[in-house]
Amino acid sequence: MLQTVKSFIIEHKLFDKSDQMGLAISGGKDSVCMAHILQALEIPFVMIHINFQLRGDESDGDALFVQMLGAQLTYCKAVFTKVIDTQAYAAEHKVNTQLAARDIRYDYFEELRDKGIITKLITAHHQSDMVETFFINLQRQAGINGLKSIPIKRDFIVRPFLAVNSEAIVDYLEQNNIDYRSDSSNNSNKYTRNTWRNILLPQLKEHVPEIEQNVVSAIHQLQQENEVLSWLLKEKIDALATSIKNSLHIDSETLATYPQATVFLYRIVDKYGFNFAQCLQILDKNTKVGATFYSNSHQLLVDRKAFILEPITERTTHTLTVTGVGVYKLDGQELTVAEINQTEFNSNQKEETVSIPSSLFPLILRFWQEGDRIQPLGMTGSKLLSDFFIDQKINNSEKHTVPLLCKDSEVLWVCGHRISDKIKVRNDELVYKLTLA
Repeated sequence: MLQTVKSFIIEHKLFDKSDQMGLAISGGKDSVCMAHILQALEIPFVMIHINFQLRGDESDGDALFVQMLGAQLTYCKAVFTKVIDTQAYAAEHKVNTQLAARDIRYDYFEELRDKGIITKLITAHHQSDMVETFFINLQRQAGINGLKSIPIKRDFIVRPFLAVNSEAIVDYLEQNNIDYRSDSSNNSNKYTRNTWRNILLPQLKEHVPEIEQNVVSAIHQLQQENEVLSWLLKEKIDALATSIKNSLHIDSETLATYPQATVFLYRIVDKYGFNFAQCLQILDKNTKVGATFYSNSHQLLVDRKAFILEPITERTTHTLTVTGVGVYKLDGQELTVAEINQTEFNSNQKEETVSIPSSLFPLILRFWQEGDRIQPLGMTGSKLLSDFFIDQKINNSEKHTVPLLCKDSEVLWVCGHRISDKIKVRNDELVYKLTLA
């Protein structure tokens, strides 16, 4: 076991003597075994444990166990523990408990790395975890990216135990009389992974004893094929996707000319949480401009010539009352209202000279709402602002970021774009200069 793990570390260049090693440890058999392996290999490390407070006294017992283990292992230089109310975090961030725990875990790892406490982090995933993940992703209809399962290394995270399976770990613990903690939640089959671990895979092994090793071999082949495929596709994908501010614009016109366009799109959006079935819908000829698709973290808007991908953000509902001359700040944008003595015009769309009768004040500065209307300069009738945005090629995402100067539901200035005919200058009385910055 020791030699297998040591050779795997060297073969895949997982870390070297210059690295400051961290071990993510729960107190369970896998991570405890990894701690003892590091001790036996005389590799200095620190332990990182998170008490998610999900199992009451059992969670506290895990944390205490890890502290005691750290004190026993001479090559363990410190134990870092984070205690957090995971359910409260999940409620605040509007995610399920599993996603919350994952976010908390990786945020803490990043924090310790940013502080220089670790440069590499070991997680104790092993070959049996790889096989479970393979079947879970197969069940979810994942492509190669999902079927290649757990990578040996990703960013600063490395996984030396992908050299061994669960049985080898249990044998090592028993042979060396090593204690560990048991997580009662692992016995619950309400989680997909536990169903595969406790029921489905044992049944498969009864009929095909070599199934685990065969799947591991297949995963290694898929990982290699995926690496080649990613390399071959990179140039095409880079040409399709352009980062603009906080969004990614995917050239849908060019994409449509590619063979198996769905595969290309999935390669781009997979890491943002979109699945292959969504990609099929996005590219369906019946999908209309303006349609929006969502993952847990991102949204994708179907625009005329591009798919626009960006993080999901809460739309601001803030409004400001504009009582007259002054400076008004809304969500990082600034409107200045200044009274002037004579009419001034220029070509800067972010500056407008207007006439606002006293009876119109107070006005409201806010963002788009359903039903907003404007009477564009030079027109006799009004139109829905949503139609105006379409005419101006302002997409569904951008329209939520354009400030509006309004009187009730009637828009007087689409800031930076067009004023209403109702505030055009008719004489030099009550003339204001509006400036957006």
